[in-house]
Amino acid sequence: MNHVELFAGCGGLCLGLTKAGFKLTLANELSPMAAETFAYNFFGEDLATHPEAAKRTHWISSSFGRDAMTKRLREDPRSYPENGLHSDLDPDGANLEGGLVVGNILALNRWLEEHPVALENLRN
Repeated sequence: MNHVELFAGCGGLCLGLTKAGFKLTLANELSPMAAETFAYNFFGEDLATHPEAAKRTHWISSSFGRDAMTKRLREDPRSYPENGLHSDLDPDGANLEGGLVVGNILALNRWLEEHPVALENLRN
């Protein structure tokens, strides 16, 4: 069975569901610091030390590019730019499957509404 993890934090619920045989479809977390822990625990991605290794952790929008990961990880989640200055999401959602999306859930909902192919790919 598949699951979507909202308000993922560092991944406690995901750990339990994974141990019970569930497969992660998508996780979402607002806080970059909690997301950093989730990415390390589940994907082995050390975002602070090796940002280039971030293959499954993506930002909806950030004031900083992937080349400024240290700043991204300390970005105030209440002030993410609405215009998506830097977004890591593929328009078709190809990089979402089994990944972690960092950002406001409302922004994620808007993004999915604007990208129906990505939403359909997640559903399938």
